[in-house]
Amino acid sequence: MKSRNLLLIDNEPNNVRILTSNFEEAHYKVDCTSSDEEAYKKISHNNYDVILSELFAANIDGYRLLERIQREPAFSNVPVIFITQKSDVWNRIKSFKLGAKDYIVKPMHVKEILARVNMVLDRLERRNNEEVIANRKFVGRLEDISLPDLIEAFGIERKTGILRLYNINGLSGHIYFENGNVINAFTADLRAEEAVFKMMSWLKGRFSMFFCDVDVADDIGMSNMGLLLQGAKRMEQREELLKELPSLNAVLVTTTNFREILDKKELASDLEYFVRLFDGERSLGRIIDESSYDEITSLKRILKLYRLGFLHVLRDFDHPGKESDAADRELEPVTEEMLIEEEKEIEPPESEEEIDEFFPAISEKEIEDEIHGAASEEKTILAEETAEPEPVPEEKVISEEEPANIVKPAPEQKTETSASFGKARGTILVLGANDWHRKNLVDIFTKGTALETRLTQPGLSDIYWGTADFKGGHLLNFVGLTLDKEFTPLIDYFSQKTLGCLLILDAAFTDFAYYSYLLSVLRSKLNVPILIVVITGNGKADVDHRSLFEKNLLLKEKESLFIFNEIDISNSHKILLSLFDRYRARMKNSGNMLSHA
Repeated sequence: MKSRNLLLIDNEPNNVRILTSNFEEAHYKVDCTSSDEEAYKKISHNNYDVILSELFAANIDGYRLLERIQREPAFSNVPVIFITQKSDVWNRIKSFKLGAKDYIVKPMHVKEILARVNMVLDRLERRNNEEVIANRKFVGRLEDISLPDLIEAFGIERKTGILRLYNINGLSGHIYFENGNVINAFTADLRAEEAVFKMMSWLKGRFSMFFCDVDVADDIGMSNMGLLLQGAKRMEQREELLKELPSLNAVLVTTTNFREILDKKELASDLEYFVRLFDGERSLGRIIDESSYDEITSLKRILKLYRLGFLHVLRDFDHPGKESDAADRELEPVTEEMLIEEEKEIEPPESEEEIDEFFPAISEKEIEDEIHGAASEEKTILAEETAEPEPVPEEKVISEEEPANIVKPAPEQKTETSASFGKARGTILVLGANDWHRKNLVDIFTKGTALETRLTQPGLSDIYWGTADFKGGHLLNFVGLTLDKEFTPLIDYFSQKTLGCLLILDAAFTDFAYYSYLLSVLRSKLNVPILIVVITGNGKADVDHRSLFEKNLLLKEKESLFIFNEIDISNSHKILLSLFDRYRARMKNSGNMLSHA
């Protein structure tokens, strides 16, 4: 506990002795004086955190001293607390009007006096901290201040920092400013200018601007004015395309006939993901947000499918009842030949061999190609020659701090790991911004056989994955995803077999608005237990961290909180056992009870 400096003004020796002894035991440095004049001299030459003064006594006039202190800017902020036998309301009111922070009436136990002084100092310290944070952070609603207005304002004021945006569909993004210029941006799998253009369409949501130094590459190839002009053109295109589509709150689904045609095709993973978005739950707005394509491309492809009759409105919350005609109407069966002929009328002749020509896919390979083993190195999703270069994390070099039982996999282990992954009964997702903690946890569970998959889509999280082998031959997959990149599409991908989620947080980073956003995203996408693991990194997991996170995270019934100073084998077992306890009833019913090897 840090030491605080207190000036005690009292001319009663017994009071001075008792107060000095108790405050020094509480780590205060105590100066004592018995007159106003001597007290004022001490205040002028020393830095005190608080002044505890008798109100009236020989050579002591608390009111006069307080007025002199208030007139001096150098120490006018030092809190003054009066202690007196006068219990009348008049003196109490006058004290507070003059600026006293508390008024203590004797007799009172010394421990209560100490508690009152601590309470005043703690309150003032919290207020000062909140003011510092408020000066470094600017928050608001996108309904009140749009992204173009924010870019313009921060440009004029030449601000440096990170602007975080959250839209109403749970999507988030970051824009980096340096001296007022936008230098980079990320959202979902988009980056740089494309990410900014996508976020410009977020008309509802919230934002937080953190004024701080930034350390990212300058990947924006135009000025702020260029971004705003190009963004305005994109918004005009967006509005024109939306005019021909149902409202953004409408839920669109694919027709049975269209799905039958797609079942005959082998689709690229991005195309398959795009089609899966029309699941009868997502609104048009969410589909556009969660698409891996830029917004204009997504809208053009949706409009093309809608014109061809491959999409119909299941529900439209903006126009209740309007969807029933489209949903109930028996559509004329569409053949593959009709599909090709109708497309020829809209666009120049295209290939008659693949339906995905209607909305061309980028050349990303299936996630399964890497996880289950690709036929050749050319088919792997790693595509190392095209992936963005990243510095090799320190944890890739085996250090003395690594757990003794962690052995890095040899290249020949890859096929075995891939085969095990496909046989596992389920998946545990491990999410965290700190690479070391996230990968170390997966390594401990998988005994060092985990592999890393780097996806070719920019901005999308890498996958650190492996399989744990439990007694009885039961297999369980562990998939690590970073919070520093877009991870929600991968959660959707793994959601059907996900049994639980581990969210690793850093105790030193307490942006609870962001943490609450993360939890809301996970809750909306996963109906499984969520375990929050807070890493203190200070050699102890104290009660203060637990109370702070419990108070601010507002955990649900299926969520647990662990506070650890580090990730080690013992702590990882505690996490896993807690997760198993939550599935114990289900596992007993299905005969799938696991015990760790």
